[in-house]
Amino acid sequence: MGLLDALLLAVGLAMDAAAVCAARGLVARQVSPAARKRVALYFGGSQALMPLAGWLLARAIGSFAASWLPLVGGALLVYLGIKMGRESFQADREDVARFAGKGVDPFEASLLMPLALATSIDALAAGLVLDRFTLPVLVTVSLIGLVTAGLSLAAIEFAKTLGERIGKASHLLGAGLLVLIGVRLLIVR
Repeated sequence: MGLLDALLLAVGLAMDAAAVCAARGLVARQVSPAARKRVALYFGGSQALMPLAGWLLARAIGSFAASWLPLVGGALLVYLGIKMGRESFQADREDVARFAGKGVDPFEASLLMPLALATSIDALAAGLVLDRFTLPVLVTVSLIGLVTAGLSLAAIEFAKTLGERIGKASHLLGAGLLVLIGVRLLIVR
């Protein structure tokens, strides 16, 4: 699996973060440069570190698990993709309503960090199969982090013009990509 697969994985993993950032963009009166930096650092950083942690875990388990780890990783990606797709149909207007009119900065660090970690859990599972890519692991995880940072920042801007639809669409796109990559891992051995 090469660069295209790594890019598709990066986009699939980034969609949760992008949807969360879009929800914040809907309620933000303005987004400061400092808030943009926090979004890029927290979401991009957590999406890059989690697959690295998964890869390190896979390496620690060793050759014992080498034959079944791609199956586990593929199955987890399919499961997470299906779960993400189902969640996209559950309207999450509570997030928008919670901040609207209350003067709370939706890009406050104490709010962003737990969200960045929560949206990067699926990246931990993706890390289990990073050995299947032809790219070096650090290149792949960097790509995942950069794509997540870029899409998260873009989602904030798009949310102001596209409205709530972007959240559902990005969840569905991400879910579909994760399922496709998971199925490919299960089939191509």
